[in-house]
Amino acid sequence: MIPSSSLAQVLHFYGFALALALALFSHKFMRNEFL
Repeated sequence: MIPSSSLAQVLHFYGFALALALALFSHKFMRNEFL
């Protein structure tokens, strides 16, 4: 059984990585669209 603390840590890490990837993707897409 996985400890809840490590599960929360993993979910937080994936959430942060997903948000960062989304920010980079949207920034790149906007640059390509406007330039």
